[in-house]
Amino acid sequence: MQALSRFASTLRRTGSEQSALSATRRSLSAFSGSFALISFGFWFGDDTFPEPAFYSYTSPEPPGLAEEPLAPGSARWVARDGSHLAVLRYDDARAEADPRAAVLAFYDSAYRAGAGRANWDMAGLACPGGVTDQHLGAPPA
Repeated sequence: MQALSRFASTLRRTGSEQSALSATRRSLSAFSGSFALISFGFWFGDDTFPEPAFYSYTSPEPPGLAEEPLAPGSARWVARDGSHLAVLRYDDARAEADPRAAVLAFYDSAYRAGAGRANWDMAGLACPGGVTDQHLGAPPA
């Protein structure tokens, strides 16, 4: 749990089982069970990346993930523990004309990169109107 204490994150996972994770990735993903997932969040940094940043990772990492484009242009893929993290530095997000839109574009591009490379059914996993409970209807327009 110590590694998880540095993260404030949101997960998106499928019902498909994933292959075994590396020991280091397992420490961050143990709570996810045996499912494929895409995680998003804010990270305060550590000794190897000493600055706050928004992040995303896909686990298990599909081949070619780090070749996918990220938005905004300042976002990048960072090699870490044998896989890749999508990273948007906090200072870069703040420097954008619309920081909120930049962070949302970052999360969207990282999700599309991971879900696309992993062949997820993005339409089937969509949350129309932001509703994540399939028993509730879409919010009133």
